[in-house]
Amino acid sequence: MGLATFDSAIRQYLAPKASPQHLVDILAVLDKLAPASQTDASHAFHDLAERIRRRGLIVVLSDFLDNLEELMLGMAHFRHKKHEVLAFHILDPREIDFPFDDFMEFEDMETGQRMPVQARLVQREAKRQAEAFIADLRQRCRQHAIEYVPVRTSDPVEWTLMSYLGKRSRMG
Repeated sequence: MGLATFDSAIRQYLAPKASPQHLVDILAVLDKLAPASQTDASHAFHDLAERIRRRGLIVVLSDFLDNLEELMLGMAHFRHKKHEVLAFHILDPREIDFPFDDFMEFEDMETGQRMPVQARLVQREAKRQAEAFIADLRQRCRQHAIEYVPVRTSDPVEWTLMSYLGKRSRMG
């Protein structure tokens, strides 16, 4: 298992190794990751697809809130290079359930921009848009033979990843 982290370029790359300590190193890097203000996942995916020589399993952990067409082209590049690709879609449960009903101020996590909203007035549309986005991403993944796995931020990413990979290994 290896790891690549990126924002507008690849920032950290741990080449694949099969050792328990390497997994500990990967989990430590994941634990310290912070959101970046700007990302270019598509560029990073194309760069990695050319860099990784041995075919393997590529696990993408993302909110996919970027140019979806470009992201899919980057992940399709992995498939073209004969890698298997898993798309772990990181979702905040509040984005899906939109449990708000009062006047609120929302802050964009990447830009810091604040916006006042009467949550009750936008609740139905916000939920519809979130569900439509998830359905679109799931369908695009299916079209490119990429496995889609939703992951809620309320669940530890490490637990979800290890649980899913363990399930896959038992299935053969």
